[in-house]
Amino acid sequence: MLAPPLNHDVAAVLDFSARMLAGERLYTGLVDVNPPLIFLLNLPAAWLAAHTPLDGPQALLLGLLLLCGGSLALCAALLRAAGGRAMGAVERAVTGAVLPLLLLAAGYDFGQREHIMAVAALPYLVLAERRILGAATPWRLAVPAVLLAALGFALKPHFLAAPALVEALVLGAGLAHGRGAAVLRDPVPWAMAALWALYLAAIPVFFPAYLGHVVPLVWQWYVGLDGAPWWRVLLAPVLGSGALFVLGLAALVPPAMRRGAAGWLPALLAAAAAGGLAAALVQHKGWSYHRCRCGSGAAGPAPCCWRAAPTPPCRPPPPAAPRRCWPRGWPSPLPSSPCAATSRPGSSSASPPARRASSPDGWSARRAAPACWCSRRTSRRPTRPSTTRRPVPSCPS
Repeated sequence: MLAPPLNHDVAAVLDFSARMLAGERLYTGLVDVNPPLIFLLNLPAAWLAAHTPLDGPQALLLGLLLLCGGSLALCAALLRAAGGRAMGAVERAVTGAVLPLLLLAAGYDFGQREHIMAVAALPYLVLAERRILGAATPWRLAVPAVLLAALGFALKPHFLAAPALVEALVLGAGLAHGRGAAVLRDPVPWAMAALWALYLAAIPVFFPAYLGHVVPLVWQWYVGLDGAPWWRVLLAPVLGSGALFVLGLAALVPPAMRRGAAGWLPALLAAAAAGGLAAALVQHKGWSYHRCRCGSGAAGPAPCCWRAAPTPPCRPPPPAAPRRCWPRGWPSPLPSSPCAATSRPGSSSASPPARRASSPDGWSARRAAPACWCSRRTSRRPTRPSTTRRPVPSCPS
C-alpha cells in the first residue's frame, strides 16, 4: 500500500495538480474527466513536493495517512461524547481495531477517490447514529464531520447515493420514534446540501471550460467506454463479491438490531455500502477501485452484529440460613467459600497437608485447597457442598 508504485489514477491526478502550480490551466491545457475538487485537494501535496525534500508520492501518502488518522480520531471523539449509546466490549473492540484496518485495506487503490470518500464518510455515519438517538453533539465535533463528509461525497456526483440512503434511514428512524419534525430541522443535511450547491455554483465561475468543453466530451465518449449492462457488472468478480456481501448484511443487520445485539451504526454503515454499490453499478465499469465504496462500508458492521453468548439471568440469592463448620481444629475456609463468613473463631490458619493425586506433576490443584465442610443442618456428620452445579450470579443489593 505504501510501497511504490503509486496507483496510476492517483499519480495522474497528482501530476496534474503539480502542473497547475506551475501555471497550466485545468481543463484547457490539462483535460481530465474528473471534477475539479480532487485536483484542488492534491494541491497541498504538490506544494510540499515543490518546497520540501519530500517527493510527490511521499507527500501525498503523508497527507492520506493524516486524513485517515484524523477521521479515526474524530470517530473516537464522537463515540465518547456524552449522550451517545454505550458500546459493549465486542463492539468497542471492533470499532477500535477493525475500522483502522478497513481504511488501509484498499491496497493498490489507496488514495483513489472512492477510498477518500469512504474515509471521509466514517465520522458522518457516527454522527448520524447520534442524530437518530437524539443526542446533542458539540459543534467542535459536528462541524468537522459535516465538512469532511461534504468534501468526500462531492468528489463524484455518483457518491451522493450514499448520503441519500443514510439520510433516508435517519428520517425513517425519526418518524418511527415520533421525531420526524426534529429530524427535518436538523442542520446537518442542509449544511451539506449548501456546501454542495456552493461548490456547484463555483465550477462555472472558476473552471468554465469544464462545463463547456469537458462535460460534452465525457457524455459523448467516456460514458460508454468499456461499458457493460449493470447486471453483467453485478455478476463480475470485482463487484459480485461486494454485492453478495452487501446483500448478506441487509439480511443480517435487522435481526441483530431486533434482539439488541447492535445499535444503529451497523445499519448506517450498510446503507452507505448499498449507496456505494449503487454508484458503482451506475458507472457500469466494474473497475477494482469501485468496490472501495461498498467494501469499506460493508465490512465494518459484520463483526458489530455479533455479540458474546448471553450471561445467565440474574436471580436473587436464597435466604441465608445458619451454617456451622467442622471440625474445630481445621483452618478457616477460603474467602470465596460459602461458609467463609461463619467460620468459627480461633481456628488455626495453617492449611492442611495437600493430598496426592494422579496428575502429571503429582499434585492436584483442586485437592490442594482446603475443603469447606459445611452443613445447613445441625447433624454432626459434615457434608461437602455440591460442586457440580454452576454458581448463579447474585443481584447487587
